[in-house]
Amino acid sequence: MENNYSYVQEAKEKQDHIIGGIVGALIGAVIGAVIWAVVGVLTDTTFWLIGLAIGAIVAFGYDLLKGRQGPLKIITIVVCVILAVFAGDIGYTCWNINAEYNELNTLLTSGTDDEIAQYFFTADAYEEYKTLNPLDKKYNIRMIRDEYQFSSLVEFYNLAYKDNSEFKSAFMKDMLFSIAAALFGGLSIAFKSNKKNE
Repeated sequence: MENNYSYVQEAKEKQDHIIGGIVGALIGAVIGAVIWAVVGVLTDTTFWLIGLAIGAIVAFGYDLLKGRQGPLKIITIVVCVILAVFAGDIGYTCWNINAEYNELNTLLTSGTDDEIAQYFFTADAYEEYKTLNPLDKKYNIRMIRDEYQFSSLVEFYNLAYKDNSEFKSAFMKDMLFSIAAALFGGLSIAFKSNKKNE
């Protein structure tokens, strides 16, 4: 009877360690994703060092809540790191697209004709625009306003980014590089703590 009780207690402890480690890693992933997005928004760029930090935070969260060592730890860290970087990168990218959409709408609704021309024309085209008579200038600006007035953020994204292969390629390259850096950081810590516990 006593043996059964100790077996049940041991099984419960093991289960708690599994759940605790996963919860700790997920909390670390959420913190890491927020840090990634916030640093991206504040600096207008992403750093691979932040990826290393995300991996470290996820691994620390797993250990903090006493997650079980071994293969489960590695799998949990890998999954949570990928989720954290993906969520952080999506958050940062969405913020940038929204900021660009708001800036464009503000320019088109309350910007001067000259400001709109400077924004949309190349340097040579702008110089040529300045030589036009006032009526032609007004016509050009009206055409720009009609063509680039978006009714929603979704419409702006669909027209500006959805089929933009350059944007998608840069996004994927950045994402993969960041995931690699984050995995390096997280797995380095995971392997070190696994060795200590052996």
